[in-house]
Amino acid sequence: MIDPMSLLTLSGVLVASIFGILLAVLGWMGNKLYSKLDEITRSLHQIADDLHMKINNVDMRLTVVETTLKLRKQDRE
Repeated sequence: MIDPMSLLTLSGVLVASIFGILLAVLGWMGNKLYSKLDEITRSLHQIADDLHMKINNVDMRLTVVETTLKLRKQDRE
C-alpha cells in the first residue's frame, strides 16, 4: 500500500505534468494562429495595394474622358 504522502506527491507531479503539457499545446496553437494571422495580413495588404492601383488607373482614365469631353464642348462653342 502506498502511504498518503507518496500518493500526494505523485498526484502533484501528475497535475504539474498535465498542466505543462496543456501549456505547451496552447503555446503551439497560439504560434500557429499567429503565423496564420500574419499570412492573412500580408494577403490583405497585397489586395489593398492592388485595389489602390486599380482605383488610380480608373481615376486616370476618368480624367482623360473628362478632359476630352471638356475639349469637345469648347470646340462646339
